[in-house]
Amino acid sequence: MCDICYKWFVQNSQLDVHVSAVHYNARPYSCMLCNNSLRQKERKTRTWSHVNDTRKYQCPYCDKTCRKWYDLILHIRAHTGEQPFKCCMCGRGFVQMCDTHKHEMFHFKPVNR
Repeated sequence: MCDICYKWFVQNSQLDVHVSAVHYNARPYSCMLCNNSLRQKERKTRTWSHVNDTRKYQCPYCDKTCRKWYDLILHIRAHTGEQPFKCCMCGRGFVQMCDTHKHEMFHFKPVNR
């Protein structure tokens, strides 16, 4: 079980990848086609996205385009400053609900004395 978000995994190796990639944003791998950094090892089935890279969602504030509608929503919030998710303890705002949950966990950590 992940000590940070309490998600369960079948294997310890899956937990290790989860913690480093999700909670510490580690990107130790790189794509063989474009050399972008990746969180997980590249799978052969994923390489099709380079061939079919349709980015149909255009940002109204800049030239950025996104593959997914929700990715565009998150990007637009960077322009507008919208932070619709609030911490239940301190009221701090966040762009994504998962970031709010991660932040709220810090309120419940024991204080080292």
